[in-house]
Amino acid sequence: MRFPPVTHRELLVAAMRPLTFRLRIGTALLAVVITSFYLIGALLGGRMADGRSLFLLLNSMAVVVAAVSGVFLTSDAVSSERRDGTLGLLFLTDLTGFDILAGKLAANANLAFSALLAWIPMMAFAWFLGGMTGTEVAFTSLSLFNALWFSLVVGLVVSAGQRNAGRSVLFTLLILFLFFVCIPIAASQAALTPLRWLKYGGWLSPMTAWNEASSARGPDQSFPFWRTLLASHALGWIALLTAAHRLPRSLHESSNRHSERLTKMPRPPVPDGTNAVQWINQSGPAIRVLAWVVSGLGSSVAVAIALLGTAQSGQNSSGAFFCVPLGLFALKLLFTWHCCERFSSMREGGMELLLTTPITDFELLQGIWRSGHRVVIRPACLLFGTQLLIIVLQSLAQGAENSWPLAFLSYAFVIGGLDLLTLANWSAWTGLRTATPVAAFAMTVGVVLAIRIPVFCVPNLLFAVILKVWGTRRLNDFMKSLHNGAEAKPLISQLHSLWSDFIHPPARSS
Repeated sequence: MRFPPVTHRELLVAAMRPLTFRLRIGTALLAVVITSFYLIGALLGGRMADGRSLFLLLNSMAVVVAAVSGVFLTSDAVSSERRDGTLGLLFLTDLTGFDILAGKLAANANLAFSALLAWIPMMAFAWFLGGMTGTEVAFTSLSLFNALWFSLVVGLVVSAGQRNAGRSVLFTLLILFLFFVCIPIAASQAALTPLRWLKYGGWLSPMTAWNEASSARGPDQSFPFWRTLLASHALGWIALLTAAHRLPRSLHESSNRHSERLTKMPRPPVPDGTNAVQWINQSGPAIRVLAWVVSGLGSSVAVAIALLGTAQSGQNSSGAFFCVPLGLFALKLLFTWHCCERFSSMREGGMELLLTTPITDFELLQGIWRSGHRVVIRPACLLFGTQLLIIVLQSLAQGAENSWPLAFLSYAFVIGGLDLLTLANWSAWTGLRTATPVAAFAMTVGVVLAIRIPVFCVPNLLFAVILKVWGTRRLNDFMKSLHNGAEAKPLISQLHSLWSDFIHPPARSS
């Protein structure tokens, strides 16, 4: 089989990258560890290991990662070429729009497909434990590959029409949320209304095929699965071919719009007493509106849950107290993306240029951090204020003395502030060291937030303090390397040196 030249080259480069092998081995080890803990827990609990429970656990984790892969892998694949001015050079050759998009898709999808291939054998291992059929395992694996394909194509299509990395990531996230969450829920509810024909819209969602895979216990029950799988897969191909056809035309249109925007939007002078870096890196209206939407939605849901719980049971509704952590988590993601994007944009000589001015290192970092804090501080205060109001009103209405809601709110306040400080250091370090803001965002969120999801209370607080100290140390070392003109070590080398310092602490001089 003969691939297009760009696709052939990108596949060869991706196959020889060490990261491909490391990710494949790491994914397989993670699946083995999860399966081992599950089997050990079942053995210690004196019960039989249920293959279906293990399969649902691994399957749910895989579909979540597949759904968000497009945000981290392909949402900035073409838009970065457009910003660098190299996309137009590709069209000077005999390459077509499909060749370019296919090459980008092959280069960025290789990691995700390799990881999923390493994950599926442990899902098949659950079949030997009983409680499920081989057809269900096979259909579920196909639905996971289809969900991954759809997510990557959505990110690539959005990136082909955008220039700004922030807009590309935001639009990709919204479209994936629409297809993976909103459309399946709307289709399931439409079956209970007179507008039953709307349920056919659920065929366009990869999640519908994923749900149908668990219902197909044999080949004779596979027709609903195949029709939903083919419908969502065909939609991805249609979107990809349409974006490939419009890519040469959108290149000229976006260039003209960008030039007009630069000429029609002159910046006013910097106000007195304002940090110049903060003023330059102030966020756009889109991210500020999104922060207020997240805060307002979280507050509204918390109030609704509290009112319904009080009206039905007359007791405190514990579900309302989880709206603050969820809303804060979304605001932390917005803050991290803002900082990663701003720091990553300074890699092309902007950092060295600013360091030649009278602006100090602290003012440079503080300016970008303050611009991010202005995005999330007020929405976060709205979330905390709403939660505190709910606690006070429920205490007055019921007259019950319960201290755990205030303790929970205080813990969320402390850990939220500490996370913002930790994310600020890590986003600066990763943004200045990685190639793209999407890679910096993925690394920062994965290390600072995702790893600590299973940890609660005091261990979570201690883990956050360790990450804060580590991030501060690495950022200081990087800033010193900029002043000294030394070449900064890659991230893998820095992680290795940190592990070496932990195993063999350096001797202190007297």
